[in-house]
Amino acid sequence: MRWMRKGFWVALLAASTAQADPENITWGELALTHPICYHVQAIPITGWTQHMRQSPDSAHWDNKLGGGGMLWAMHHYCWALIHLLRVQSGNLPPNVRTHLIGVAVSDFYYVANEARRLALTNSFRMMPEILYRIGDGHSRLGQTAQAIAAFEEARMLKPDYWPPYIGQALLYEKARLPKRAMEVLEQGLQIIPGEPNLSAAYLRLGGKPASVQPLAQAAPSVSAPAAAASAAP
Repeated sequence: MRWMRKGFWVALLAASTAQADPENITWGELALTHPICYHVQAIPITGWTQHMRQSPDSAHWDNKLGGGGMLWAMHHYCWALIHLLRVQSGNLPPNVRTHLIGVAVSDFYYVANEARRLALTNSFRMMPEILYRIGDGHSRLGQTAQAIAAFEEARMLKPDYWPPYIGQALLYEKARLPKRAMEVLEQGLQIIPGEPNLSAAYLRLGGKPASVQPLAQAAPSVSAPAAAASAAP
């Protein structure tokens, strides 16, 4: 019986590579995701679809994302957020938790890949957040190399977006590489001088944020991409 249970969980985790819409989405869950999730397709309780019944605000939200039709891939983003909310919901078996995180990562990849397919990588305003969330998901799954690759891509795409610096620094810290963690935080502080989250993390590692010299042409500090004012689950 033990090998049968193990085989079941292996199959379940393998299935996490496919996107999956959460069952029985509630209005309460939707309220904890992102305002855009009220307007995407494939959320049963709202009933919106791309071709038959679009939200009256769909054009506004697609424009807010940067245009090009990315709104019609964002239901995968919303599905992922709901899966991550459910990960926090309580007494889930570790294997189920891992499965849900894996499904969420796969859905974030779907959105990123759709932006690439449509040649919208640079204009899709939520791409940095999507890449950060991919990195965070890989980090939760213990997949360090994939996490760092996603964090670094997010940083390259939008250097003044602070979350990937924190995510990458935490990975190095967990690996007992505090100097590398501080280097990443320093790179962020050089571009976003005084950013509170980076400063706090740098200070906690023993650094002095005020001593970090900003780059000659530091980008203006922003807390997130313009369209990414989400309540992170």
